[in-house]
Amino acid sequence: MKRPAAKPLAKSKGVKKDMENVQRPHPSHAQLCVEPRLLPKGGRAVWYCSDCSGLDVGAMALGRVLKGKGYRHWFASEIDNVFRQVLKACHPNIEKVFADCTKRSRTELLELKEERQRNPQACLIETSGFPCQSFSRQGKQEGSKDKRGQVVYSELNMLDAILPDLILMENVKDLATSAKYKEFFAEVLWLLQSIGRKAYYVDWKVIDSYSHGVPATRCRVYIIAVRKDRLKQPWQWPSELPTVGLDAVLASDVAKTKLDSLCTTHLKNLHDGMKQLKEKGINFRKDPWVLDLAGGFGVSCSQNKFPTITKSHSNSLWLTHKERYATPYEVLRAQGIPATCVACPTGVSSKKLAEMAGNSFTLTVIEQLLKSLLPAIGVSAKK
Repeated sequence: MKRPAAKPLAKSKGVKKDMENVQRPHPSHAQLCVEPRLLPKGGRAVWYCSDCSGLDVGAMALGRVLKGKGYRHWFASEIDNVFRQVLKACHPNIEKVFADCTKRSRTELLELKEERQRNPQACLIETSGFPCQSFSRQGKQEGSKDKRGQVVYSELNMLDAILPDLILMENVKDLATSAKYKEFFAEVLWLLQSIGRKAYYVDWKVIDSYSHGVPATRCRVYIIAVRKDRLKQPWQWPSELPTVGLDAVLASDVAKTKLDSLCTTHLKNLHDGMKQLKEKGINFRKDPWVLDLAGGFGVSCSQNKFPTITKSHSNSLWLTHKERYATPYEVLRAQGIPATCVACPTGVSSKKLAEMAGNSFTLTVIEQLLKSLLPAIGVSAKK
């Protein structure tokens, strides 16, 4: 797999034919396990790396699943300077943080490759939440024509260099379900399968975080790639968990927000939202509802859960029964991220943490995935 300069990876002549039925290339239940003798005996060192890392919730989930067992936090990447400060504060053991994963030099890629080749038996896990703006309904929906939509190509080149045991990628649901991106999504899956001379099984699934232990809806496509020569036992997509109510993540000692502190747009949307609820006979001062006051096309209302938390809307979520905005740490908890996992450097506002929560994985979903996937590649996981 050649590294592109300023254009996507070149396709082989047979790509179109191979991509015809690539939507579910290797369902998890159909993946064939290798003989145990092909895997190293005894304990295996665990390495972890990520791209488009943000808060690097993948690392948080891995630490919880390994239950205190150490792992090497090899590298991460984050293009936003302030977010990068938070990333380093949350994960002080990261050995290297790239500012822009699309600008890794050939020398840097070669160094990563050589280090991996010196430690081939280490269990390497990689996660990536590559940019979703070009595939999101809230964006311009330009797909791979948008520069941000091409970031995944740089990540694929990196993966081809280091050949992780396990790859976990996440993006908006529409990437997998919209006909507009069908060809691009199929190409990403095909390229993943092609890494390391067809070294990987690949499967994907759309999962809503609300069905996995948090009071926030978040439908995302999760793409899993497992190295065929490391698959020791079958793995399964996680089962749904009981739903959680909004109050489970809300603090009880936060003061109400004064209405005269709201900007004009928020105040108008609050009025419109309460009017909508009142017309439906809903007691919004008693029942837990969330109003997104930043909506440019009106206000959205969610009962007993947060709507999809995004970077641009993470600080505009109004709790009707509390008569205030949700705090940044409540927004984090709605993504399954406890305050104990987050560090806020001096000079960085807590509102930035809420923005980062909007870009993050849902911790409970990643934790459940890793509990199933790690034993499948020969790593003990917390039950």
